[in-house]
Amino acid sequence: MNSHNATVCACVLSWMLAFPPVSLSASSPDGASGIVELLEADSRIGEWVFYHQRFLDSDNQWAEYQGSVYATVKEVNLDECRIEMKTAIIDKFTGIVGKIGAGQQQDSTYYELSFTLSRPIAQTMEVVEARPSQLRRTTHSECDERPSCELTWVRFKRAPSTVV
Repeated sequence: MNSHNATVCACVLSWMLAFPPVSLSASSPDGASGIVELLEADSRIGEWVFYHQRFLDSDNQWAEYQGSVYATVKEVNLDECRIEMKTAIIDKFTGIVGKIGAGQQQDSTYYELSFTLSRPIAQTMEVVEARPSQLRRTTHSECDERPSCELTWVRFKRAPSTVV
């Protein structure tokens, strides 16, 4: 990869991931690895939301839960502009459905993402704050530290279609 493409890739990565400014340059072969280090730091920290919820389930019984949703980057690899990332969303909760205790439970969802970063892809990406699906509004979730119940996500917008 030429030095211009390396600089573009590093700059796009730093913008895309919405991290504090990182000194990334083509003259520094470890420039892009700074982004990997930031993502690896997320795997040690992650993001938490603590919640409680009460809703009528599909069997017409009241369900009440309290728990936490944890989101983290599990692994990230960067090879030039090729990004491979594994993330996890872990929901630990306890509660009752009807009059029966549900006990301590955990739902884990893992995602893998792999792509080559380019300007067109970067232009479809944005950092957003949104609720995880475990806390969708129909569950009437209330969160302790974050009333919005939102976590930080990177979203790929659909590219505008061109009419020929």
